Amino acid sequence: MKHFLQKVVYVIPLTLILLGTTSVHAQSPQTPQQYQQPSPGIKQVKLSDPQKAELAKLHKQMIKDKTKIIEKYVSYGILSKAQGQMIIAHMERRYEKLEQNGFLPTGPHHGQMHHSWNEQAR
Repeated sequence: MKHFLQKVVYVIPLTLILLGTTSVHAQSPQTPQQYQQPSPGIKQVKLSDPQKAELAKLHKQMIKDKTKIIEKYVSYGILSKAQGQMIIAHMERRYEKLEQNGFLPTGPHHGQMHHSWNEQAR
């Protein structure tokens, strides 16, 4: 039981940090059109190619660093290999969407995928 509680104490905050959310709540699945809309408070601007390149470099480095962290959690037994792979795949899909949208944040980001890896990969 103690080992289980230790996992819970580490996995929940890690999940919230890695998936970029501060609250956990259920919502209905989002349609693709909703992901194309700008997040509230985000200005619609046209980034230059050098700006996009700089943002791409930073996002790729962030994914690389987060991937190392996930791999450590897997090696320590906190996350299963399947859970780690699902989190990494989710980060990569988010990067692809960001790239498709010209590196402008879009929303909403809270959908079923954010927490489904926990139930699917055990």
